[in-house]
Amino acid sequence: MQKAAELWAWVRNQGQPTASNNSLDGDVILTAQVILQLNSFDEVIVVKTNVKHISLFTNEGIFVADLQKSLESVV
Repeated sequence: MQKAAELWAWVRNQGQPTASNNSLDGDVILTAQVILQLNSFDEVIVVKTNVKHISLFTNEGIFVADLQKSLESVV
């Protein structure tokens, strides 16, 4: 949760909050968990239906893929 708090503060300071002030920020929590997984894996991919907010963190070394687009490319 420490990493999530750091990311939350960073996006707020950038003027790009990923959730309202009254909301838990699931994208920040997910991103923090993914970044921590980079200690164990060379690459971590997050596949979501809404990639707008989590895409703010791609400079942290994670790859974000849109679920719908990924499914369409398989079919």
